This record gives sequence, C-alpha cells and structure tokens, in this order.
Amino acid sequence: MEKIAVPRKKTSPPTSPSVSPPRKAASHGVKQTLANPDGKDSLRNLFKLPHDEKFVEEYLCALYKKILLQGRMYVFTNHVCFYSNVFGYTKKKTIALKVRGFPVYHTTKD
Repeated sequence: MEKIAVPRKKTSPPTSPSVSPPRKAASHGVKQTLANPDGKDSLRNLFKLPHDEKFVEEYLCALYKKILLQGRMYVFTNHVCFYSNVFGYTKKKTIALKVRGFPVYHTTKD
C-alpha cells in the first residue's frame, strides 16, 4: 500500500514585511480639538500638512527611485503623500497639487 503525503494546513498566514503609517502619539489625557474628525491627524502631522487639509483616500503603491519602495499613498485635497518603511529605511514624500483654473460646465435636467 502506498502512502500519500497530505499537506498540512498552515496555522498562520505567511509573513511578509508590512508597511503601515506611524502610530499616533499618546495624548496623556489632553483633550484635542480636531479640525477634521476623520482620525487622520497623525498623517497630517507626519507630512506637516495644515489641519484643515481633508483626507480623501489611501492606496497601496510603490515608489521607484534607485530601488522599488513599497508603501502607501495618501491623497488629501491639496497634497499627495507617500510613506514607506522597509527594513528600517524610511521614506516620506509630499507633493503639493496646484489646480489651475478650468471652465466648469453645468448641466440641468429638464
């Protein structure tokens, strides 16, 4: 009789280097007034953005300079920011968006 090896189920998912934004600093009981109650003040502080800057979306992405850096892209109303921390090498980049005047066309339903 032949024996067939059955692979075991993995008890934990495979580990991969994860990239996450920095943790919030402890407030030590100090109540803060938030300009935006979206919980993204730590990102605004990290990228030195104004407190009235509104957070739009977060994406996983990679930045290619000399090497490929996997990280996260944070889109705000007037800025696009990138943060990566791979093996202790930290990279953060902020790009200001400048919106030039463009014609706005309104349509109406009859």
